[in-house]
Amino acid sequence: MRIIFFSILLSIVIFAQATEAGTAKNKNKDKELFDQGAELSYEGQLKMAEQLAGKGLSAPKTSAEDDWSGTSIFLAMIWGAIGTGYFIYGKKQARYVFLLCGIGLMVFPYFVSDMVASIVVGLILLFTPFKVEL
Repeated sequence: MRIIFFSILLSIVIFAQATEAGTAKNKNKDKELFDQGAELSYEGQLKMAEQLAGKGLSAPKTSAEDDWSGTSIFLAMIWGAIGTGYFIYGKKQARYVFLLCGIGLMVFPYFVSDMVASIVVGLILLFTPFKVEL
């Protein structure tokens, strides 16, 4: 009976060690597969290209690139739509203030990227045709 109990205990210990060694091998294999997957991703390809080039690909950003946020793009779209309406109305009715303010509303967002300044300039150009008659 002791021999059977001892052999069962010994086989459990051996099986546990074999499983633990297999788990360590699986972890290494999982890490290798994860690293290979990371190399195939977009970021991994950029890192590999930087390593092959021998230098970083990060170029300094200009202020125009940094300032275009979602809000700035949305405001530019709104001012452009209103400006298009003013332009068409001014052209058909021969009202040059509407025509010029429409062109201004369509163009100024390319030069003004600050949100507050964009709102102020847009509102000025929006209400100017109603106050000025040419």
